[in-house]
Amino acid sequence: MTIVYGVLIFFLMMWPLWTLWFLIRDRKKLGKPAHKAKFGSLYAGHRTKSFKTLMYNAVFAVRRFDLVLINVFFTAGSPLSGVERSWYLQKILSFLVIQIAYLSYIHITKPHEESIFNTLEFVNEYALMALAYLMINFTTIVSLRDAESGDVIPSSEKLNLTVEYMAIGVIAFMVVVNFGIMVRLSVKKIAHSCKKKKMMKLHAAQMERQ
Repeated sequence: MTIVYGVLIFFLMMWPLWTLWFLIRDRKKLGKPAHKAKFGSLYAGHRTKSFKTLMYNAVFAVRRFDLVLINVFFTAGSPLSGVERSWYLQKILSFLVIQIAYLSYIHITKPHEESIFNTLEFVNEYALMALAYLMINFTTIVSLRDAESGDVIPSSEKLNLTVEYMAIGVIAFMVVVNFGIMVRLSVKKIAHSCKKKKMMKLHAAQMERQ
C-alpha cells in the first residue's frame, strides 16, 4: 500500500511540471488553430505571453494537490502521518497559508484573458478564506477558560449558530456572484450569436440583390 501511495504522489507531483514544460516548449504554437484544437483545454482563456501566466495550470494543480495532501495528512488514521485524531486547526491554518500564496500569484499575474474571470477568482478564493476563518470557531483555539477553576468553557450555542449563519451567508454570496456572472456571460453570448446570424442574413440578402 505504501508503494501505491508513493507512486500516486509521484504522479501528482510530476503532472504540473510536465504541463508547464509542455506549454513552455510549445509557446510559439499556442496561438495556432491546429494546436488549440488539440491542446486548447490546457490554456483556453489564459494569458500565455509570459512565463508567469503560463505557470497558472501548474500552480492551480499544485494547490489542489496540497489541499488534498494536508487534509489526508492531518486526518485520523492517515497512512502518511499516523495521527490518532484529526487535527482540524492544523488543516485550517495550512489551508490559509496555501490560499495566501495562491492569491498572491493571482494578484501578481492576473492569468485570465478576461478581467471578469480574474475578479471571479478573487471573489471565490477570498470567500473560501473567510469560511476557513469562521471554521476556526469550532476548534479549541477559541475556547475560553473559567476564571476560577481554569476549566475550558465550550463555545456557546448562540455563538456557534451565529458563525453557522455567517458561513451560510458567505456561501450564498458565492452562489449569487457565480450565478450572476454565468447568466451575464450566457446573455452576452446569445446576443453575440443573434447579432452574427442577423449580419449573415443581411449579407446573404445583399448578395441575392446583386
